[in-house]
Amino acid sequence: EGIRINIRGKKGEGLNGAAYKPSAVTMHFKGQLNNGAKIITLSKNAINRGFNLSCNSYASCIDMSKLQIGNNVMANYYVWDPNQGTKGGYACYPFSSKIILPAFSAFFVQVMDTSSGNTIQFSENSKQPGADPAQIFGQSNHPTNQLELALYSDSIFYDKQVIIFKTSASDSIDRFDAIKMMNPECNLYSTSSEKEKLTIDTRKAGRALVIPLGLVSTMDRSFTL
Repeated sequence: EGIRINIRGKKGEGLNGAAYKPSAVTMHFKGQLNNGAKIITLSKNAINRGFNLSCNSYASCIDMSKLQIGNNVMANYYVWDPNQGTKGGYACYPFSSKIILPAFSAFFVQVMDTSSGNTIQFSENSKQPGADPAQIFGQSNHPTNQLELALYSDSIFYDKQVIIFKTSASDSIDRFDAIKMMNPECNLYSTSSEKEKLTIDTRKAGRALVIPLGLVSTMDRSFTL
């Protein structure tokens, strides 16, 4: 399982209410290293809507495009990017894109059904030992059928919206879409025919196609799209 840990500096720092700069922290892990194929089984119930927090099974950077996902697993996943905005935010990527996930990192993924095809398999060939473990996510390919809208303010990246054009797609939600996880500062999204907010929207291309977009911000400032 994945867990979220917030670290503010060394023990005892910042407890008196005064301004301070957090000291560097070194975390030590112990236990047996995972090797070989590892399978994560995803759950769905009335509480989690099929969303699961899953960890990188290896003590190594991995290429997310090399994971084997079941046919009932949504084709996109979410990561917390601390470099997004001024407070961090959720970024969403297709499993098909070459994204390097650092060791000891986790991601959210949604499953539609748990009767079958609700697993993710990690394999040894997904490891990327030459990758920089300090680099947080890097997309190296932009498919020709993909439109990415990026939102900036004062040269700071705040959010993005990805539209993927697929011949068999529709304006309804399916496993190739990704529901929007709301960020603390700013949110850019499209809306499906069910009025669900999406961060990755897979549509059928066409001259008469109209995709409604929404923008919600807690900040009073100008943005560049």
